[in-house]
Amino acid sequence: TILCLRQGIADFPSSGNLVNSTLRPQSRRADKRKRKKEKKTGKQRKYEKRQVWLCQVAAPSIAQLLSLHLEEGWICLLRVPPVKISRPEITPSPKEFLWPKLLTRKFLGYGLLGLTSLLALAPLWQITVFALEPANSIGIKGWRWPAAAHFDNFFLLLTTTGFIRWVANSFLVALAVTAVGLILSTTAGYAISRFRFFGRVAVLSGLLLTQIFPATMLLLPIFLILVQWQLINTFFGLGIIYLATVLPFNIWQMKSFYDSVPENLEEIAAMDGCSPSQIFRLVILPISAPGLAVTALFTFAAVWNEYVVASILLQDIDRLTLPLGLNLLHGEGAAGQPGLFAAGALLVTIPMLVLYLLLSRFLLERVRDITIRH
Repeated sequence: TILCLRQGIADFPSSGNLVNSTLRPQSRRADKRKRKKEKKTGKQRKYEKRQVWLCQVAAPSIAQLLSLHLEEGWICLLRVPPVKISRPEITPSPKEFLWPKLLTRKFLGYGLLGLTSLLALAPLWQITVFALEPANSIGIKGWRWPAAAHFDNFFLLLTTTGFIRWVANSFLVALAVTAVGLILSTTAGYAISRFRFFGRVAVLSGLLLTQIFPATMLLLPIFLILVQWQLINTFFGLGIIYLATVLPFNIWQMKSFYDSVPENLEEIAAMDGCSPSQIFRLVILPISAPGLAVTALFTFAAVWNEYVVASILLQDIDRLTLPLGLNLLHGEGAAGQPGLFAAGALLVTIPMLVLYLLLSRFLLERVRDITIRH
């Protein structure tokens, strides 16, 4: 109020001579010349804008409160535009109209997830029921939990069959292929990611080309090659085939991981005096744990569950892997006792479940890094 009176009202005549006095507003040209002569700072302009705004907004209220009957010329001098007070219309929030749609989407989403989970858990439930039922009542009650559940099938599986031997063979092959595959894929992926050499694009294209052909198409040439090398019915020959199958994917995966690692870390280590081997061993490998975990889990799962190649190369019953042994139980030795097969199928999932729980932290870190990068 003081600013408004100081700018506009205080310079005019008193209220008694207000009506008789005549005021002549200055011309626009003179006002422009005056403004050009005056050098105003940013602070002064801001102060004047504030005063003009106060006059435009507060002057009508001041005039009404003081009961000043201003003439038309006076209002033009003050440059007070007519103020129209409009009350905004209150409209309801869009969420009030969208809540039925949101509720429907949530219901459909959770319903679809629940149905998918039931479909995924249904085979596991059925196998568990078969493994706990007596041999003479398997499949009679269907999906219902057996009234007289027992663990005789597990005991018979471990004592009367070669299940332990089959588990040991699968562990030996899977661990060996995983260890050698990690070493080869880690070094090859790092070399392809960091170094530019002749034939680099051809190597990447060749690795990608090998994934086009299915493994079943290569069984005959693989068998003939292993016969010439006298590697039929040996774990060494089986491991070579598994390595040739999993290495292309593992190399591409490790190469993509090393592409996301900044090269500044290696430059700093080189400035500190580290050799290329020390940089790879002391700097790159510790931060490659998520990529190594994903590669190890994929390799171990692929070898642990493989059946087709092993069924052609392994012929001795003492050298059978776990999938071949379970198939033998289902087909011949326990044709009238599917409970042994169900018990073995449950025990097969335990190593993979333990490995996933051990590597879950690294898997989540890998997923997070990929999400942040993209």
